[in-house]
Amino acid sequence: MTGLPAINPLDPVVTPEGMEAASLDEVRAIPQRKGRAKALKRGAKMAQFAIGDFVLYADVWSHRRSKLRVMWCGIARVVDTSSNWVFTSNNLLTGETKEAHATRLTFYADSSLRITEDLLAHVPHNSEGHVVEKLLEARYDATSAMRQLLVK
Repeated sequence: MTGLPAINPLDPVVTPEGMEAASLDEVRAIPQRKGRAKALKRGAKMAQFAIGDFVLYADVWSHRRSKLRVMWCGIARVVDTSSNWVFTSNNLLTGETKEAHATRLTFYADSSLRITEDLLAHVPHNSEGHVVEKLLEARYDATSAMRQLLVK
């Protein structure tokens, strides 16, 4: 009716002049770029730890209804990195070495922290719990609706 030539239905879909050559690595990197952009948009920021930083690490305490309960343990020092997000830390009190993802670590203090013997003696009672030699007695208190333990 207008006198214009007929349009092929595939013309808008395939436009050779707008196509660019891309390598397989570039094509595979597209979802990663989109994921990073999405994380930045949400404001998610992963902490970057350096070797020598003092950290607390999240240790799994229990599993409950498909949820993990964690307890912050430490003081630990970052001693190695496996990747940009996985770090190896050494507990200063127990000497235990653990590998943890950056989301399971938090800064305790900077690397110039002065650690004294008093601080090392104080840490196990605050982060790792108490050592129980044996349970002497157990009872149920109806008024508080709680179990009570006598511990040695």
